[in-house]
Amino acid sequence: MKFRKLIRELDGDFSLFCESWEMSEIPDIDIKTVADNSHDCIPGALFAPLRGAVSDGADYIDDAWRRGATIFLTDRELPIPDGAYTLRVPDAQSAYTRLLLRFLGDPLDGVTVIGVTGTKGKSTVCSLLSSLLEYRGIKNISVGTLGSHGVGISEKTVNTTPSASYICRLAARARRRGAAVMIVEMSSQALKYRRLAGLRVDIAVLTGIGCDHTDPLEHPDFADYIASKRRLFTDYGAPVAFAPSDDPFTPYITFGMDKIITYGIKSRADYRAKQVALRPDGSEFSLRGSRFFLPMPGEFNVADAAAALAVASRICVCPPGELAPALRSATVPGRFEVRRRDGRRVIVDYAHNYMSVSSVCSLVRRLFPGRITALFGSVGGRAHGRRRELAAAAERFADFSVITSDTPGAEEPLAICAEIYAAYRDKTRAAIVTSRPAAVAYALRATPPGGTVLLLGKGNEVYTPREGGDGVMTDKNILYALDNAGALC
Repeated sequence: MKFRKLIRELDGDFSLFCESWEMSEIPDIDIKTVADNSHDCIPGALFAPLRGAVSDGADYIDDAWRRGATIFLTDRELPIPDGAYTLRVPDAQSAYTRLLLRFLGDPLDGVTVIGVTGTKGKSTVCSLLSSLLEYRGIKNISVGTLGSHGVGISEKTVNTTPSASYICRLAARARRRGAAVMIVEMSSQALKYRRLAGLRVDIAVLTGIGCDHTDPLEHPDFADYIASKRRLFTDYGAPVAFAPSDDPFTPYITFGMDKIITYGIKSRADYRAKQVALRPDGSEFSLRGSRFFLPMPGEFNVADAAAALAVASRICVCPPGELAPALRSATVPGRFEVRRRDGRRVIVDYAHNYMSVSSVCSLVRRLFPGRITALFGSVGGRAHGRRRELAAAAERFADFSVITSDTPGAEEPLAICAEIYAAYRDKTRAAIVTSRPAAVAYALRATPPGGTVLLLGKGNEVYTPREGGDGVMTDKNILYALDNAGALC
C-alpha cells in the first residue's frame, strides 16, 4: 500500500493524525508491512518503537533499520537513522493500531467488538458468550486467557490480552472466516499500558472486582488497579456498558457512560438471576421469566452466566430464554472441571487469588463432604502480596495445602513456595513440593477417598517449569500421566 494513501484514508483527516508533515510532503513510497517488533520488519516496513511495561521499542530501532524499515512512527524524540522517514504523531500506540487496521483492510468494520475486564470471571464470561452467540448462528472469535478460539481458529496466547499487532491480524483472519463478533479479555496491565489504544470497542463488560495485582511491577496500589480497569469504559469509545449491580466499584468504574445495563444476583438489576439453586453438577436459576441450568456450580458462575446472557440477548436481539439450551451445554475449559480419581474428586480451576480461591474452596465445602486439599502456587517476579493472600485463603477454607510451582519465570520456585508457606500460621497444614507433577501426586496421596483435591491456578493453561524441569503440560495432562504410571496407588 502507498504510504500517502494509507495516511490520507485514516479518518479522512490527516491533520488529526500526523504532526510532522503536510500531506504534500509525505513520501509516495510503498509500505510492505506495519510492525512494532523489529523481528517482523522487512524491506519497506513501517516500524513503531512503542514503550511497553517491560521493554522499550526504542532499543530496537537499529535492528529494525537493518532489517529494512524505512518509516518510523513515534510520539517522542528518538535517534532515527539518517535516511529514514520519521512520522511524528500525538499518540504512537493509538496511531499504530489505527494504521495497522487500515493496512489490513479495516477487518473490524462491521464487526462488533466486545471488551471484557474484571478481577475474576473474564474468561468465563467470554467463553459462555461465545457459545451463546455460536448457538444463534453468529460467528465469533474470542481471545484471552484461554487462547484464541472461534471460526476454525484455536491457538494459545502469550498474555491474557495480546498486543495490538496480534489482535489486528487475528481480526483479519477471523473476518475472512466470517466472524461478526470479536470478544477480547482486557487485563488491568493491558489497560494501564494502553496496549490496545486505538481499538474501537462497541460493548464494554465489567465482571467482579477484587484486590489483586497490587505489586511494584504491576499496580502500586488498589487505586491504580481499579483506575486501570476504568480505562475500558472511558478510552475505547464504547457506547454501552454491562456491569454487576452487586459490585460496589461499578458506579466508579462506569461513571460517565451514557448507557449502563446491570446484571447480578443479590441486588436489583436489569438482568437479575433469582431462585439460584446450587447442585454438585451445576447451578439452576431464573432470569427474566425463564429457567436456566448451567453445568458449573457456584454463585460466581451464575453471575458470569447472567452477564453473558445479557450481552448475548442484546447482540442476538432475542429474550434470554431462547438461549437456555445453549447454556445447558456450555462449558469453560479449566473452570471448575470435576473429575474422579480413585474415589477422590479432583477439581481443576483457574482460581489464583484470595477472592477466587476463597470462592472455590467455600463452594466445595458447601457441595461436597470430606477433606479438602488445595494445591496452588504463585507466579514469579511479581504478585508478592498475592502470595500471603493465597496462604490466608487456603488456610482458612481448605484442610491442607500443597504449595508448588505455578509460573516461576526467572525466580527460584522454592523461594516462591517458601514465601507462601511462611504466611501460614499453622505450618502443619501445608507442605512444599516444587515439582508440580510430583505435587499433584502428593496431594492425591494426602487426600483420603471421599475427599476433594483442588488443582488451582493453571486451569487449562500450560505449566511451563524452569529449564531442565518436568516438561510442558497442563494439570489435566499431569493427572493422565499419573494414572498411566500407576502413581496414585
